[in-house]
Amino acid sequence: ERVTKKYREMAVIGCTKCNYCMPCPHGVAIPTNFEEYNDAYVHNDLANARRIYERFFNPAKRAGSCKHCKACEEKCPQKLRISDLMTEVHAVLGEGKPFDPGVTRMRS
Repeated sequence: ERVTKKYREMAVIGCTKCNYCMPCPHGVAIPTNFEEYNDAYVHNDLANARRIYERFFNPAKRAGSCKHCKACEEKCPQKLRISDLMTEVHAVLGEGKPFDPGVTRMRS
């Protein structure tokens, strides 16, 4: 429990993996994308996160498949701007861009 709390404090995107945003009408695995992004940030290991995103994420489930319909945002108890965050997650994990300092500690 303490480890989970510490991880959430260090995570960039404040997703609690409650899954209220799921299922995405377009098939995006929202919590999984956020988890991979947060893991990359917390462990300072973008190279591994990018490999996982490319090799193991079904393309339809990747953040880059988000259609910005915002159906998920209405359901998110954390009030995350999920569609904007999906753009950032894909830019970093799928397109090789660096972490955006403006996203650091993004909660809502």
